[in-house]
Amino acid sequence: MALKHFSTKQIIFLAIIGALLFVMDFFVSGISTIVGVPFVGGLINTLFFVGLATIGGLIVRRFGAYTLMAFIYGVLAIPNNTFGPPGVYKIIIVLFLGLVADIIIFAFGYRVIGYYFSLTIANVLGIPVGLFTFRYLNFPGADELAKIIWRLMIIYAV
Repeated sequence: MALKHFSTKQIIFLAIIGALLFVMDFFVSGISTIVGVPFVGGLINTLFFVGLATIGGLIVRRFGAYTLMAFIYGVLAIPNNTFGPPGVYKIIIVLFLGLVADIIIFAFGYRVIGYYFSLTIANVLGIPVGLFTFRYLNFPGADELAKIIWRLMIIYAV
């Protein structure tokens, strides 16, 4: 399948999905604050998050769809505690994860099975990438996350 440009409608649609992903995650991220361990809140919304992202990706079958959704999500997440403490670093993390998903989907020729693998892998990779970032930036909660990282990765994969 050749790489194609996005239409204006597709960009708007993906931006809306990216914003909806943020809104959904925003409401659930408070759980991480209460529990005190980063990424725990993500366990709850993983099914909804992945489901909504899959719908967006299946409707707009273009390389870069997940990267665009992730970018919108990351920009909206900068000033709050969604996906970690406030900061611009989130854009780099989500762009990386969106690109991973897009590459896997592209490798599968945009077949439905590729969407499942891509989002599972990107979802699971978000945890060690987040831990690396938390440690690099010396954020609180990194030690708690490191203690349960393998369990979280397995649960996110399932």
